[in-house]
Amino acid sequence: MTEPKQNEFLVTGDRNIVRLFERIASSKRTVSVRFNHSKQTCNTLLFAVDPNRNSCLLDELAPANGTQLLVNGEPASFECSLDGVTTWFGAGKILRTGKVGGKPALEMQLPRRAWYQQRREAFRAQAFGGMNLSIMMVGRGRDTNLRARLEDLSVSGCRVSLVTPVTPPVEPGELFYRCQIMQDGRQVANTAAEVRHVDAGVNGTTYLGLHFTEVSPQQESVLSQLVMKLELALKHERMMA
Repeated sequence: MTEPKQNEFLVTGDRNIVRLFERIASSKRTVSVRFNHSKQTCNTLLFAVDPNRNSCLLDELAPANGTQLLVNGEPASFECSLDGVTTWFGAGKILRTGKVGGKPALEMQLPRRAWYQQRREAFRAQAFGGMNLSIMMVGRGRDTNLRARLEDLSVSGCRVSLVTPVTPPVEPGELFYRCQIMQDGRQVANTAAEVRHVDAGVNGTTYLGLHFTEVSPQQESVLSQLVMKLELALKHERMMA
């Protein structure tokens, strides 16, 4: 793939790639496949990810000849749009064809890298594992605080993941009057937030889309600096990849 443009960003690293594919699988959004040589475009659904095999499972492609092109190894690129972010990646090797739950399926090796492009008013940076970021959310009507992993961040909101179920379940519209963004266990930002959407992931993971509210100018400055640090960390990872 070519080098990214100004508003395009790179995802590398096995863990980050798996998390990206889990998000696409849980969304149940159509994935478009464009074959480079024949210029054909087909559609499919990515419905499962296997981190142990470093692979994902796809439905057969529509039109059907796309499946055979993929099996034969014709170069192709996949594209999926989700929550204002378009992600694309090169086709991996087809490891096997068969059936899952009685339906035809293909197992494809995960790529080593993927690109994504955002069309958001506020730039959102993918959380970089090396920065050890997390978030603690405090809400009325909850006996315990929620601790989650930060997936991405902007000055207007973030996406987080809960790896264990919580009671009561988080619902869209729920308000958290304190959201503490932590780095290495130390608070670096603190604001209120509203849950805009809730997505079910695999293995019991729940993804929350949060919109920050009541952000003071000081906190906005802190969030802007943190987003910049994340992007610099990702650019450094891209140079090392």
